Amino acid sequence: MKKSLLTAGIALLLCGYASAFKVTVTPLGGKPVSDDRQKVTVSKADIIVDEDFSGFAVGVADDVHEWSGPLCGRYSSELIDPSLTHGAQWTGHSVYQAGGCAGLWTINPQDPAYINTPKMDYSGTIKVSFLCKALLTENVHLKSTTMMVGMGTDDYGRGFDFEGDGKEEIKNFDVFPIYPNQGWCEVNIEFDNYSAYNDAYLHIASTDHLLVDDIRITASVDKFIGSPVFKGFTAATDDSFTISFEPVRKAYNYYTYLYELDGYDAEGNPVYKTVVDLEDIFSPEELAQIEAMGMTLEEYLEEMAKQMGMTYDELIGELVYDKPYNNIGTVDHKDSTKLYTYTYKNLDPEKQYYFDIRSHYYTTFSPENIRPVEVVGTPKNLEATGIGETGFTANWSGIAKAEGYAVDLYGVNIVEEDEESFVIFEEDFDATADLTDATDIANPEATGEGSDITFDDLTSTPGWKFGNDDYILLVKGKAGLGVADDRCFRLTSPTIYTAGAETAVISISVESTVEDYELRIRFADVAYSLPVKGSRFEGEFEVPTLGMRETTFSIAGPDEAPIFIDWFSVSQPLKKGAKTFTWLGREEFGMETLSHAYSGLDPEWFGAYAFSANAWIGEGGKRLTSFDGERMIVDLKNGTSTPQWAAADEIQAAEAVETARYTLDGRRIDAPVKGINIVRYSDGSVRKVMVK
Repeated sequence: MKKSLLTAGIALLLCGYASAFKVTVTPLGGKPVSDDRQKVTVSKADIIVDEDFSGFAVGVADDVHEWSGPLCGRYSSELIDPSLTHGAQWTGHSVYQAGGCAGLWTINPQDPAYINTPKMDYSGTIKVSFLCKALLTENVHLKSTTMMVGMGTDDYGRGFDFEGDGKEEIKNFDVFPIYPNQGWCEVNIEFDNYSAYNDAYLHIASTDHLLVDDIRITASVDKFIGSPVFKGFTAATDDSFTISFEPVRKAYNYYTYLYELDGYDAEGNPVYKTVVDLEDIFSPEELAQIEAMGMTLEEYLEEMAKQMGMTYDELIGELVYDKPYNNIGTVDHKDSTKLYTYTYKNLDPEKQYYFDIRSHYYTTFSPENIRPVEVVGTPKNLEATGIGETGFTANWSGIAKAEGYAVDLYGVNIVEEDEESFVIFEEDFDATADLTDATDIANPEATGEGSDITFDDLTSTPGWKFGNDDYILLVKGKAGLGVADDRCFRLTSPTIYTAGAETAVISISVESTVEDYELRIRFADVAYSLPVKGSRFEGEFEVPTLGMRETTFSIAGPDEAPIFIDWFSVSQPLKKGAKTFTWLGREEFGMETLSHAYSGLDPEWFGAYAFSANAWIGEGGKRLTSFDGERMIVDLKNGTSTPQWAAADEIQAAEAVETARYTLDGRRIDAPVKGINIVRYSDGSVRKVMVK
């Protein structure tokens, strides 16, 4: 009877998803021996997760009082020690060693304990199987444990395509009670996932005491293969653009396509014609032979078509089979962690192009997904002219489609001698003295709705971002971060140039109206929790830059009280000749303007200045802006200008190679280690990769 009621309850909860998902929960009573469990069998399948938690040897499974201390937590670090598991990096919150099982334990049902499988590509036909058991709770009001199972990704709010129709949804497979008197239960889930995200994971959560064991996940591509996840454009000029995408676990290789719009069909659907880069049809050796014959490629193909009794277009169609393609390479099935890139070249600057990327497995291709090329070419920053004691004229090249240009000005400091603690960014918020007479953080002034004051008015440098400019707390010499709806607003600094060293030291003075609270900090895309004893923190701490050329610092305080920042600075150990950049503002111009004169600059404030122009098209939320180009550094004293990356230091994006590797906690490593690695490349990019 219990089994029937449980199955009926699950069927009710899954109403509307029966065609896409199959979920069954079978009470077993006693725990089966692992070898006696029915094996998941699918043809041409990868076993992508097989974890028995034998490394969780401490404690006694059925006695929560004998469990270990928590292995991880969302308020400290979600990472579980990889030496305890058999696969890549597992994460979670309030997970315990429980005698060969993973124990999920929380005393607050509003703060569920959870465990996440390693982040990877879970596309294909997925079969999930695991064991679970609810334990008697000390909370007499709770007769069962609520278990939740779902899929998630690193990108908050990103859904999955479960139907193959291109529509993404966020899906928790089930939320249901597990009763202690049922003993061990086996959960089986089957579904199709067309989204080949490399950061997907299975999420198992509990609102009380729950044992989890023997998690097995297989994935098959018998029916289909997922499409590569397009990560974005990484570079563009007037006649080229570069795309970046994630590998697909089962792909042997990839095909990229280029199109132009060729009208619309009777139903109003767009019709595309393929665009062929002729050089992609032939190998370098064949191109060399054609050149040795004294013919251009076009002349050679025209002559070949004539001899074969074909038109030129017919010959091209035969050479590229059904569609033109560029074979990018074979995926390493065991460690497919690198982002792939491809550059389309020899384009007409005036045309609108479309592109597609498809993964390939035997005779199976991922679905067609043609997208417009939505990127703007990057102007080349040219040498400055008219350099004087207090100004110069910035110059840049034009971009055919540009509707305007934005030019950023930077202050540049050049390190004269090796320094262990060179300040690359600082702020004391002394500008608040002109905005308020308040001096007590217990009685601050506050901006209101419609106030003209923004956070930049409190600072000496522009570019600060705050959660709500209508609610800034003002005290002389301090910037206040207020609280609304039980949440402290977050403050984010302007971009800080951190390429000069592998670490940075953050110095800060913060005070609150309450004692013993937590500061939530983020730097170089890593979150930190800083416990504060008493009401005031004044000190410094070292953090890794993780190879990032530029990053931001952000901070929020406790959710029950505001915090006030007195001062803040970032310093690095820099070598002689190193440069730092401080953003000083942006100017915008029309499409005809390719230069701008700066004046009134103080050569004593900064040792030099720099500029960088960006092209843009569109307005408002639809505006597209080009990538940053190489900055031009202007020395007012010597009357010279030089590119940011001179000769030996110049970085070629097309030849990006790994230059440094770190663990997630910032430790420099010489070789890949199991878990999440953070890799810095020679083009300045940084990627999180999973090593099995």
